[in-house]
Amino acid sequence: MKRQCSRFVIFGATLSHKKEGILFSAGEYSEDVHPVLDLSLGGLQFLSHQSMKTDTSLSLKIFGPDGGFLLTMKGVVVWVSLNPEKSYSYKIGVQFNPYGGKKGYNPPECHDIILGLERQFSKEQA
Repeated sequence: MKRQCSRFVIFGATLSHKKEGILFSAGEYSEDVHPVLDLSLGGLQFLSHQSMKTDTSLSLKIFGPDGGFLLTMKGVVVWVSLNPEKSYSYKIGVQFNPYGGKKGYNPPECHDIILGLERQFSKEQA
């Protein structure tokens, strides 16, 4: 299946996460900070010391290279793989929930924020 959204890298970006359920939000965001490998309008991949089950719903707080808050996104873990590097054991792929005004969706303004980040950081990598 061909990827519909182009990926881009924000070197030094990180995230923290918390698990989401149908009727609950599982406490606080993780204290662990996870490096973000790449990002797109459709999702992201990050590194983790711990594995996760696919289909796990997450809320993600994404931070820029300077540690400043960028945005919060909701998504679901779609794949987990072993990381061949030694720094983190796993790579985790998250597909973002749709954008819109419905419960569980990501706010439309997050779509615009990611488009702006894509324009900014794609130029830096060119």
